[in-house]
Amino acid sequence: MKLKDLKTSAISKGSKLLASVPFIIVAGVLINTWHKFYNDEYDASLLHYITLTVSFMNGILYLIRFKTALLVTGAILVLASFSLLCLFVHRSSFLTIFGITIPFEGWSFLILIFYFALNFDILINWYLDAKSIK
Repeated sequence: MKLKDLKTSAISKGSKLLASVPFIIVAGVLINTWHKFYNDEYDASLLHYITLTVSFMNGILYLIRFKTALLVTGAILVLASFSLLCLFVHRSSFLTIFGITIPFEGWSFLILIFYFALNFDILINWYLDAKSIK
């Protein structure tokens, strides 16, 4: 069997747009956050600048390679859920598990759940395609 026969089937533009909705939400949240920074309501931290840069590069990646960009969007949301990237002005709360306290951003986690709900089929199909190639 040839490798070109195992390629992932093309995703329609409508499916790509629907799969991109979590990134559009992240972009909207970042626009709102940076609007607050621009109006001098709050001061941006280094994590805010890093988040803006990574999200901007991910937006460009959506135009070049959809699959990679969709996976990077998931990674951004996972990192934002544990406050390693900041989508919002403030961190919302901390999560304590077995006596260990970690920073946790509930809104980012909600967007992450929405991301997995929308893209579950696409991600599973990509995983199965990658597994069948090996």
